[in-house]
Amino acid sequence: MLRSLFAPRRSAVTAPRRAFPRRTAATRLAAERLEGRALLAAFSYDALASVVSVSLADGEELTSTSQGGGNYVLSLAGIATFSGTDIPTQLVGNGLSTLSIDGDLPLVRVAITGTGTTAAVLFGTSTGVYLDDFAVALGTAAGDVTIAAATTFNGTAGLSVTAARSVSVLAPLAAGLGNILLDADDGVQHAGTFAGVAIDGASITTAGGSITIEGRGGDGEGFSGYQVGVSITGGGLVRAGDKGTTHGGISLPGVGGDALSEGPFNFGIFLDKTSALRTTGGALVLSGTGGARAGRNAGVLVEGTVATLPGSGPTDKGAITITGTGGGAVPSDFNRGVVLASTAILTSVAGAISITGDGGAGSGTPTTSPGLMFDGATLTSSTGDITLTADSFETSLTGGALATTATVTIRNLVAGQVLPIAVAAVPMLQSIGASRIVIGRSDPGLLPVIAQEGAANLSLPGIALEMRGGDIILRADVTTAGAPQTYAGPVRLGVAPAAADVTLTGSLVTLAGTVTGNDRALAIAGDTVVQGTIAGLTTFAVSGASSLGADVGSSGNQNY
Repeated sequence: MLRSLFAPRRSAVTAPRRAFPRRTAATRLAAERLEGRALLAAFSYDALASVVSVSLADGEELTSTSQGGGNYVLSLAGIATFSGTDIPTQLVGNGLSTLSIDGDLPLVRVAITGTGTTAAVLFGTSTGVYLDDFAVALGTAAGDVTIAAATTFNGTAGLSVTAARSVSVLAPLAAGLGNILLDADDGVQHAGTFAGVAIDGASITTAGGSITIEGRGGDGEGFSGYQVGVSITGGGLVRAGDKGTTHGGISLPGVGGDALSEGPFNFGIFLDKTSALRTTGGALVLSGTGGARAGRNAGVLVEGTVATLPGSGPTDKGAITITGTGGGAVPSDFNRGVVLASTAILTSVAGAISITGDGGAGSGTPTTSPGLMFDGATLTSSTGDITLTADSFETSLTGGALATTATVTIRNLVAGQVLPIAVAAVPMLQSIGASRIVIGRSDPGLLPVIAQEGAANLSLPGIALEMRGGDIILRADVTTAGAPQTYAGPVRLGVAPAAADVTLTGSLVTLAGTVTGNDRALAIAGDTVVQGTIAGLTTFAVSGASSLGADVGSSGNQNY
């Protein structure tokens, strides 16, 4: 099942607009009694480490707020109370539903853990910023964390959240040089209908700190679908900024839920058209895997903006890396690895952009689940290379752009994969803006087959072209007037029924491997360097200077 380079797209990909389901702590939990007694949350203070620890019992819901100046109040829902040793005026909560932490208490971190079947933590309305690290770790099968009101960490303070089930960000979450970690993937598929991490109309920002967001969707019983690993919708923004020489990066690993029914759209990562990911100097990395059941489970679906700016240092360029693996089960379709929709904008001023897609379950020839679907998106870098790697491609540049002043590389994912240069692909290849285009790869063990269709004449004036592979089949003319061409691998002129004489036009044509003529003629309009044996041609003609490093054989004339 082969798909031409930049084959025309087959179907619309944009999922119907739908709010992703959330189950917040406030709506799911209520105060309970356990064996006739109020639930107790244990707290303690480690003076050597300057850490306050809170352990939530089964069914407890805790709300955290900051009053500024290092003063915090942790509140339990209902009739639940805290149990621990008070430190007068500094740490007070024993027997109460609130635990008050005073700014005079030497403090580095507040650590909140949860045990049992259910536990939940909510960050509520604060009147001041957080000055200390907060770490929330809910190992319960139904642990939920919600950012319900604006929450800001100052200086180097940051937030670390690990929740077995879900994290919902409904209000701005910010940090300075501190890092933000939201992890809702413990590697286990949990029951329910939810996105692992849902950022809905809210922002997550830092001024130099790094941001990591990881999630796994639910199993979505019924026909719900939308069990997304990491979902950013409704104008959501994730931005890692910089401060001096400190540049925050963004990392988003996401796994779509294994829906138990026919519910579709279980993406690993979903960024809707109103939402954005941005860094200044830091790397931006997305890695998504579609749900393993049902269909239409793309690894990564980008409808919005992914953008980076360079930082202050020479290596702080803000590279963008996207890796997607399609999911789905047989039989199902449209489980693409990475989808860049028509509204998607991926841009980097100085950083390289690399996109790798591996399609999931699909049917038909060509497959309905290509590794990379480029559906009229805008993909640009001012000075960085752009590399597209996939097991197959489905592409339309109508209304979009693929451009850089550097190199665009289009290459195979696996060894022996055929990269067809079809007639339909030519207009799209010719619309690429770059100083050089590379098709294929020369990595040992990953050599592709590059097969040009008959009549697929390729004209790239002023753009250097390099083809790399274990078998390069030419059946039509290739022109790079004013720029060089390089064929890094064995070249064969097309065989019947699409056999044709071939003319290569460029400032310098380098034949780095052998050339098998198959009783066809080869003409080079420009200078040439021959590094491998040429045999089986009818005629061979070079209009410019020639450097022959190997034998040239033909049944007819050779003109130099």
